[in-house]
Amino acid sequence: GKGNARRAQALLQSPLAQAQELGGVLLGRDVEPATLSIKRLVALGSHEILSVRQACWRLCEADVERLKRAAAQSLRLCDAKWQDTRQWAFGFVRDCFGPEELTPPLLVAIADSVRADVMAFGRELITRFFDDEHGAEYLLKLAEHPTAGLQLYASNFLERFAAGNLEHLQ
Repeated sequence: GKGNARRAQALLQSPLAQAQELGGVLLGRDVEPATLSIKRLVALGSHEILSVRQACWRLCEADVERLKRAAAQSLRLCDAKWQDTRQWAFGFVRDCFGPEELTPPLLVAIADSVRADVMAFGRELITRFFDDEHGAEYLLKLAEHPTAGLQLYASNFLERFAAGNLEHLQ
């Protein structure tokens, strides 16, 4: 109940790794996801202690709709410090998020990560959710990027999107 939730939070503040480990276990077991802000959940995904990160994943999976409503914040899990959280987040987003949440600006932001795995994931999502309606918006945002890789991606994208369609090119 609430006491365990407070205890979990207190243990996470401890300088002792073992105490934080226990805090992670309690967090995943006894804490209601809605009692934590999305910002706090995202922070837990980058925690040093594995049990805390695993608790973060469980809490997110138990509160999908709230995370979808706060997509701009929750998608930051894709760029977490730890690869295990990023891999989990990629699967979570693939399974739970659709075109309503994954708007062009958010997808371009993912693709703009400095981490190669996140950049590749962003490109995968853009390719998957790309449609003619948003094509021009994606191209403009991608073409403006200083990253050579994203500009190359944009030019390949342009060839595919605007092939034989002068209206799209203009």
